[in-house]
Amino acid sequence: MSIGRNDPCPCGSGKKYKRCHGALDRGTTASPDAERATVLKARDTELAGRLMRFARRRHGLHWLQDVLESEGFAETDELSEFELPLVVAWLQHFRAGPAGVTLAEELSADTRERLSPDDALLLAAYSDAWMSIWEVEEVEPGVGSRLRDVLTREERFVLDVRSSSTLERFDTMLAIVLTCDGVSFFGGVHTQPLPPRFAERAVREARRMCRVRTRPVAKEKLRDPNTQLDLVELWSDVVKEM
Repeated sequence: MSIGRNDPCPCGSGKKYKRCHGALDRGTTASPDAERATVLKARDTELAGRLMRFARRRHGLHWLQDVLESEGFAETDELSEFELPLVVAWLQHFRAGPAGVTLAEELSADTRERLSPDDALLLAAYSDAWMSIWEVEEVEPGVGSRLRDVLTREERFVLDVRSSSTLERFDTMLAIVLTCDGVSFFGGVHTQPLPPRFAERAVREARRMCRVRTRPVAKEKLRDPNTQLDLVELWSDVVKEM
């Protein structure tokens, strides 16, 4: 599956591909991994919209507002554009509702909802993923960035054209990184990175929350929805301070 130059860009910008991410690809041939990541990310965007429609049908038109209030987001300032991509992914794939299952698990269990193979891959990838603090080790402009999870010490090369034009080495991000078919990309990310001085404080506080001083933090701890909420709050506090 390929993206036509006049097709909508899969990043969700609303622009044509040739005037968005396609503009960065002129004169180059995308690798099979990059093309696969582009297709999967586009499918992930479609899946997020489908999950939102499913939530409104299953739980009412005001599902999003209701869960934001129940999780305490409405008690503070409105969500910023930086937080929204990460919080929406968290609400759909990690937050357990009153029945003890996530919205994504509800969708998967509904026999009326038919999932494509790529949808199933993405849902499985979210189940295996975790939220953590990722430091940029290397940037390949127009392709992606090599990231190191400073809490678990895992490494991934994240294929993402947009962020590769703005990130710099030693920037640090709060993100959910998905891996499907051997390629990695962002499933949810706080789009405001931190420079080293502020990232150091966030990492220190995150380790304190996880009760780990020097050893790697267990992935299961970072899959815990309460830990993830604490990380979002911590990151937002540090961003405001910065």
